[in-house]
Amino acid sequence: MDKGFPTHVGAILERILGRSEYKQKFQEAKLVNLWPEIAGPHLSRHTYPTRFSRGRLTCTVDNSALLSELQYMKKDLLKKIEEITHKNTVKDIFFVLGVIGPVSK
Repeated sequence: MDKGFPTHVGAILERILGRSEYKQKFQEAKLVNLWPEIAGPHLSRHTYPTRFSRGRLTCTVDNSALLSELQYMKKDLLKKIEEITHKNTVKDIFFVLGVIGPVSK
């Protein structure tokens, strides 16, 4: 941190949380917040990132046809995650069938 220059709050939080046991939860929250941008409007209405652990992102999908289709889109989603987050922390995505709660617009 340079003295005399303002530092973005997100950068400070990431530095603090990156050194603690909260790192995984911080990364998970970041992915949840960025998910609409990563997945796009259609996919984000039918999918939701529910867990991030050891480089694997688990996403709940609300219908089996889309779950099957997402298996073929996995590489593209991983690439998009890396482009948006500028990090290669997500190594795999695991899709599970489930219920997606109401999404605020």
